[in-house]
Amino acid sequence: MPRWNQYYLVIGSARDLLENIAVGVRPRMGMVTRKITLMILSVISDNNSTVNSVLSLMLPFHSHVSS
Repeated sequence: MPRWNQYYLVIGSARDLLENIAVGVRPRMGMVTRKITLMILSVISDNNSTVNSVLSLMLPFHSHVSS
């Protein structure tokens, strides 16, 4: 699967963005946001079909490229 590196870069960028937002808000809200973000990321990384559906939404041209 040569494209997995691109996928992890996209997911990593989204995680960094969400963590930066979490740091920007009040500390308590930041911890809540971080926990929710980690929960979502764990679900995404545990379920390949979820990754594919998320990426198909984020990268609408991917299905045309792969087919």
